[in-house]
Amino acid sequence: MKDWIRKKGLFYLLIFMVPIVILSLITAANNLYPFGEKTWLLWDQDVQYADYFQYLKNVLTGEAHIGYSFSKSLGGSLVGVFAYYLVSPLNLLVVFFQDTQIPLFIYIITAIKVGLCGVTAAFFFLHHGKLEKSRVFLLSMGYALMQYIFSQMSNIMWLDGVLLLPVILWAVDQFLKKGRILATVFFTAFCIVLNWYTAYMNCLFIVLYYLAQYIGRYYKKGTLKKAVGKFFLFLWAEFLGVMCSGFLFLPAVISLSNGKSVFDSRIFNLSVNNSPWAFLEGFLVGSNPGVRQIPSFFCGMLAVIFALYFFVSGKISRRRKATMGIFLIGMILTCHFNLLENIFNGLRFVYSYPYRFSYLIIFTFLLTASEGVEVFEPRDKKKVLFLLIVFYVLIGALTIWMPLEHPKYLWISGGIALVTGVLIFWNRHYQRYALCILVCIELGLNGFLVLRMITEYSGSAQAYQEYVSEANKTQEALEKYDDTPFYRMEQTSARGSDANGDRIHAHYSENMAYGYYGISQYSSSYDYPVSEFISKLGYSDSIDLTIYDEPILASDAFLGIKYVLSDFAIPFYAEIESIPEYNGKSVYENPYVLPLAMPASEKVLQIVEDTDNPFVYQNQFFSLILGEETQLYKEIPCDEENTADGVRYILDTEKLEGENPIYGYARPEQQDLILKIDGEKRCVYNTWLSYLVFNIGSSSQEHSVEFCKDQGDFSVGAHFWYLDMDVWKNVVDRLNTGNTEVTQFEDGKVKFSCESDKDGYIITSIPYDENWEISVDGKEAEAQSANGSLLAVSTDGAARHEIVMEYHVPGVLPGIIITAVGAGAALLTNKRIRRKGAAL
Repeated sequence: MKDWIRKKGLFYLLIFMVPIVILSLITAANNLYPFGEKTWLLWDQDVQYADYFQYLKNVLTGEAHIGYSFSKSLGGSLVGVFAYYLVSPLNLLVVFFQDTQIPLFIYIITAIKVGLCGVTAAFFFLHHGKLEKSRVFLLSMGYALMQYIFSQMSNIMWLDGVLLLPVILWAVDQFLKKGRILATVFFTAFCIVLNWYTAYMNCLFIVLYYLAQYIGRYYKKGTLKKAVGKFFLFLWAEFLGVMCSGFLFLPAVISLSNGKSVFDSRIFNLSVNNSPWAFLEGFLVGSNPGVRQIPSFFCGMLAVIFALYFFVSGKISRRRKATMGIFLIGMILTCHFNLLENIFNGLRFVYSYPYRFSYLIIFTFLLTASEGVEVFEPRDKKKVLFLLIVFYVLIGALTIWMPLEHPKYLWISGGIALVTGVLIFWNRHYQRYALCILVCIELGLNGFLVLRMITEYSGSAQAYQEYVSEANKTQEALEKYDDTPFYRMEQTSARGSDANGDRIHAHYSENMAYGYYGISQYSSSYDYPVSEFISKLGYSDSIDLTIYDEPILASDAFLGIKYVLSDFAIPFYAEIESIPEYNGKSVYENPYVLPLAMPASEKVLQIVEDTDNPFVYQNQFFSLILGEETQLYKEIPCDEENTADGVRYILDTEKLEGENPIYGYARPEQQDLILKIDGEKRCVYNTWLSYLVFNIGSSSQEHSVEFCKDQGDFSVGAHFWYLDMDVWKNVVDRLNTGNTEVTQFEDGKVKFSCESDKDGYIITSIPYDENWEISVDGKEAEAQSANGSLLAVSTDGAARHEIVMEYHVPGVLPGIIITAVGAGAALLTNKRIRRKGAAL
């Protein structure tokens, strides 16, 4: 043991610590938390993962549930969110951090993952060939600090696939050399469990890796039958790995099937991404990772030089060069052809985070470089000089074919390549140390430049901490104010709301972070029927996330939204003055909120006729519940006039009696309009993340609505409706006849009683899901789908009915069985291979 520590343990510790130290220096140089003022949170890491980690902490402390959560929009299975975002073992460390320290937690586990990427890469390169440790160090640093790490750092869960890739490839090597399949099965399963998305990319890549290695190194003439048999055995091992992940993967697949479509015809797009010349910029220090035409290829100039040297070395066979050349070029082309890119992206067309798999290409370069540096001899220095000349020719070509955003980075890259070449020619004892220092400097410089670009507009870490602290105070105060088991709460602004008044943000998962029930949700694992229902009610046009930015009184009431945190006064809602204002938001109460469940007519199982008018939709929805036509909302006439920069509507409210809330909406073709209510800016309208229905005020006053744009003529076609309060109050009285009493409302467990005066149905504001186990008055009952989205149960007779519901995550037991069968099959297969006594 002591000998291992002395020979390898300290080396792995060095490999682990150096990237962490460099990352810390880069972070400090960019004034990023925890060494500076700017928050470390980037993009999705800011708008999604920070809240999910806070939710995970609630799970670990027993305050939330991982199987089902009512904090996920209206409620739903959490398995998809858990499997995609949270399953990494390192995430368990979150329990040791305060809510205000989530950015620190994210930084620490990011640093740990970066260090582990170096360790796993070193492990692979030490076993793949015969390299001395200094060269392994160079290659490992290139992998741990490659540009992909910095450009995709905001997707922290993808780093699990990055750090596991070298270990899986080591397992493939073990299969090729010794015929052992258990390592391949285990690490494939482990990779899928940690993050199924990057696992898909890894599994696709290792098949190509296997073919390149076998054909280039192991295939012998006349052994085609044996080669085919071994290849299918390898595929069988991969399949068994998938089976062994079934205990989590199957429930996750079932959960995800309710959200994003698994098929998109756009994946067959045959277009290309810019010119192949443009890809050269991806090898330069500091290339912009936000530009779609520039994939992240940078992993150090030394790797590029020795990858090219691989193909001019006289010690490597032509067949090996050919197979690796095809493999390398093929991987590069996956970023050039959209079809190949979409295949590697998970058979999906993606808008954001292009080239999510580029770490595979970088590893292919490092793999090629490792085999090049392994056979490098001092007498081949002329070839290295030739390669440097080729590199500079390519740089010259790059300046001719494509103007660069930052030309100075091109010459910095060239200078680093020149210094690298000089050090290769330098026959001194300290050459290896000089190269190691140079590689660390260039990788650190690249990381600094990339982080400087992507964190330019990062927010304040102190502001984040203050917001979280204030949000927790709001929740604590509200829990003291109202201790009833069920109510929902929402807000008109969140942590990411724009200070300039645009009211656009993407922080729609705060309900999960702070442990209250809401309707908003932003994740890649959403329930389409719920999102569609909330969208049709008028909260937004989006169906891949649920948005709440302004109250709609009747919809809020039905969904159980009793309280709204708002930075502006809400008409027809009562401000709770006993709760202090936190984060600039007061608490407003909806006096008309409806209970969790209510009696409904037999028509409630019907689906509202297709309409894009949210007020017509609500009229029809409430009509189905009541069993008769109900006109809650009525249209308001208006005068339309063109202005210098848009369209103005003057609402005719003179003939309306009483106090009634007025709403409006529009679906203009022109995007990014400025919406003004009574001359005051309300928000940016008709853009991504903007809401649909807006609150205008009371019908007792005159109102004007404007849609403005700096240039261009456009039409809006806005519609204005008011909620007839006399009709609404009558509806509220009728829906409250059930006298619903909720005795338990927890994630995955609900108990309530509701009265009905005849045979019929009870509708709830819980999303329909067939996996609820339900009993009505002690008898098993079946979940019914109301309006295709909400859960209802049938009842017999006039009585007070006791309803008990418990959710069971689908696919768990079949998944466990599949895992057991896969593990058993892997053991039997391995035993059969051993009995044959040879590597196939």
